[in-house]
Amino acid sequence: SILGSIAHVHFTYRVDAERNYDFFYFEVDGVMVLPKTSFTLTYVDFRANLTAGYHTLRWIYAKDGSLSGGEDAAFIDMIEVSGTRFADDACTPCQKGTSTAKYGSERCDDCPLNTYANSENMTSCKPCPTGTYSFEGSASCLPRLACTENDFDFNHTRCEGPRPGTQLLQYHWLEPIICDPSNPASVPLPASQPLACGPCDSGFHRNERTYQCVACDSGSYTDGKGQGNDGFTTCTPCGAGQAAIKEFNITNFDAWMANSDSGCAGKCGSRGWRLRGDFIDSGVGHGLNVDVWFSFDVELYQPGTLSFQYFLNCSLCKLTFSTEGPHGNLNGSIANAYGILAKNVDVTLDLPIGPTTLFFNFNKQSTTFDSTEESRRNDLVRLNYIFVDGVQGGGASSCTPCSQGSVANQGADMCTNCTAGYQSNAQSTNCVACPPGQFSSVSGV
Repeated sequence: SILGSIAHVHFTYRVDAERNYDFFYFEVDGVMVLPKTSFTLTYVDFRANLTAGYHTLRWIYAKDGSLSGGEDAAFIDMIEVSGTRFADDACTPCQKGTSTAKYGSERCDDCPLNTYANSENMTSCKPCPTGTYSFEGSASCLPRLACTENDFDFNHTRCEGPRPGTQLLQYHWLEPIICDPSNPASVPLPASQPLACGPCDSGFHRNERTYQCVACDSGSYTDGKGQGNDGFTTCTPCGAGQAAIKEFNITNFDAWMANSDSGCAGKCGSRGWRLRGDFIDSGVGHGLNVDVWFSFDVELYQPGTLSFQYFLNCSLCKLTFSTEGPHGNLNGSIANAYGILAKNVDVTLDLPIGPTTLFFNFNKQSTTFDSTEESRRNDLVRLNYIFVDGVQGGGASSCTPCSQGSVANQGADMCTNCTAGYQSNAQSTNCVACPPGQFSSVSGV
């Protein structure tokens, strides 16, 4: 029952269900106010206004009678209804790790980074003493240990001329900083240093004018192995009967790919996934109920393959992979770790023609209010490589012979099927008509 005219219902939810068949939705008095939803990448906030009077609120998860997808579930993390006729008969103390300084507070706020609240009923969070640190929402501070090579990261500046080209290797402390750089036992942060520009990923070469890695021209390839000390190479055209299939074979993670994005929701230690040179990871310092996502938009000009390798080092967490595009979706948990799964795992999936968004989501849960220091420092997932072929904007790493029934001219980026009534010659360079007494009723024969 709502007493006044200023009232609302507010909740956070997440859905992982069979796309377009199983749904989560929300009704007020039998009227749907949250449309049917099959999948969300992270927890989503929803708020609806309520008028004075009695209301029936219904959270509904509806399934069809056949298949299941993903986790086959909806999750509600928080429900808040304001303006109700019934009120608490007593105020609830703020938990450890939270505080509020306002009169009439509706909730307690998590302590910010490097502050803590070690008891209930705190009106403010205390700053951590010198030599200690805390993550968001902490009930205590932890000692800052001596810094090691695992506490700093690096990035490369853009490659610049003149030839052979140089770039600057820059080091910086990983955020949040949880070690003590002033400790005499700490490894110092290395000074920036110039480097020769390194090799490009296979299928890409260094542009003579801009010194940046660019894809080989359509119909040409490079395997990335013939590059000299200056990082330059030449792309070679594919001959007739072969195709230079464009691909992304990403093994160098010095800069974010075009059309990629990342972020974090929940008690985040870092703002999203991090570039680590030879891999990317989901960051450190995360507390409970965290989603750290990474997305990458690709467009396939022919049916292709996605491959990636992950390393999951975590307790009570999982890696979820999903795709979203006009021609179909995939969703589901690739890995669940309730314990530690500390090994490299390879995954290969088929992708359809057209635009597709690839989503990688690291989800961490906890049964306690504050995760341990060890788990917050070490719980993460790592992607060691990402490979997609048949993709616009990519570069070819080899020449692929056309299969029987398809042909390609010199410099082609795909093989073309012969039409009905024709077959390919032995070299897959031309389609020839079936001789008398023979036929082919479908293309690609």
